[in-house]
Amino acid sequence: MNKKNIDINKLYIEVKDLLNKKYENIKNNYFELYKNYSQKELIRDNYLKKIEKDLNNLKNMYGNKDDNIYILFEYYSALNYNMDKLKKLGKLEITKNNYYYFMEILPPLKYTNKGFIMSEFLSGNYTDYYYEENNKYYIELIEVDKFQLEKEFYGDY
Repeated sequence: MNKKNIDINKLYIEVKDLLNKKYENIKNNYFELYKNYSQKELIRDNYLKKIEKDLNNLKNMYGNKDDNIYILFEYYSALNYNMDKLKKLGKLEITKNNYYYFMEILPPLKYTNKGFIMSEFLSGNYTDYYYEENNKYYIELIEVDKFQLEKEFYGDY
């Protein structure tokens, strides 16, 4: 994998901006969208509280190297899993703790000579690839041919 490294500082700022835009959008447009709904204020306030909570969580994570991976996941969510943008992202250096945590949380889809492919897919054929390179650990979004993997595992059927 020869993708560029993700700059966590830029990623943090972008996530913060995306969440702020989402917050402003809901605040400014919610009444227009749901003008016929009787509990619109309550629903709007719940969405606003959730986004404020996301922003606060993001602020608390920032600067802690163990939490860089969660800033990346917030980015996935903030972009509404727009795969055209996400697949161009690059790789993010993560901690050894993150690497082993995600290897143990779900059985990997496949092991490689450098790491493993996560069995949980984000969207379509896209999942995360966790790997070690020069004593550093990385996560990268990759596209996987599920049918090819099944064929490798089960053979021709």
